[in-house]
Amino acid sequence: MRTEQKAVLLAGGDRRSTELARLLAARPEFLFSALGLGEGLPRPEEGFQADILILPVPATSDGVYLKAPQAGEKLPIETALSYLKPGGKVYGGLTGAGKGIPALCAERGADFADFLADGTFTRLNAEATAEIMLALLILDLPVCLPEAKVVVLGGGRIAKGLARRLIACGGRCPLAARNPAQRAEAEALGAETAPLDRLSDILPGVDAVLNTIPAPVVD
Repeated sequence: MRTEQKAVLLAGGDRRSTELARLLAARPEFLFSALGLGEGLPRPEEGFQADILILPVPATSDGVYLKAPQAGEKLPIETALSYLKPGGKVYGGLTGAGKGIPALCAERGADFADFLADGTFTRLNAEATAEIMLALLILDLPVCLPEAKVVVLGGGRIAKGLARRLIACGGRCPLAARNPAQRAEAEALGAETAPLDRLSDILPGVDAVLNTIPAPVVD
């Protein structure tokens, strides 16, 4: 028995969204369209109404426009939502900047599923991010990890994932974080730590700084 196609719209996003677009386009059970993902992908035709709308992770940095670095122009959140069928489903990742998106979805009778509110997703995402950061670091360092001094800024999941990997590779891994509990967790992994306001104590002789704090901590 043939099932009816689900209309899916992928709006905005980075290279992860481009890869998702490739996977969705190959699935016959989905009628797939894309907005703000560059050329070569099917755009929604007139009258297109999506059963499922997938937004970026994170969805927005200003609460007005979707994060769409491949779009070439700004992509308003409202534009993407205008293609959503009443009662449709919306997925994405919300930081504080996107707190108004669930209300906009509710106005259309839609539910919003926040990837970043899912503990399993954020844990696995942090592990993947730490692994990629370590790979980029190894490619860029002029010395081997056991000879390097690498400072990690922050005490969250990504920072702890980096500390664990760097120590396992024999590297020195001072870690600077504001939160005393996060510093204690890093020390349990074998890292030396310092409060963020005493960052200068651990910076001399450093080969690399890995900042996991979403702010310009080092000028």
